[in-house]
Amino acid sequence: MRIVGVDWEDNTLTIQLNHSVNENWVWAMHNMGGHASVLGKDPEYFEYRGNTARIEAYSHEAKQIVDYFRQWLPNANEVYERKVKQDQEAVDSRQREELRARIQKEQERAEVLKYLKF
Repeated sequence: MRIVGVDWEDNTLTIQLNHSVNENWVWAMHNMGGHASVLGKDPEYFEYRGNTARIEAYSHEAKQIVDYFRQWLPNANEVYERKVKQDQEAVDSRQREELRARIQKEQERAEVLKYLKF
């Protein structure tokens, strides 16, 4: 994720991103760890929708907020990447366990059926 445009109008700063955000990316932005920010303009105060991040900002704050947002992106992207990998590993692990259980159940059934021949 990277910034591709910015706008400021009526005390609203809009940061346009190169991709639409999703729930996991917003979670990563909120959970990236320590960061500097303009007072009251932390990542969790932004409204994320589509490929934009918006926040109320006075004219004298706008540039500094964008600069901080730019600094947050590499950290948030890294946290996002780790979360996606962890989530996929959890899905893969669950699927392997379900497959293992299904195979075990089929083997047990085959053993019982072997002795039930008439």
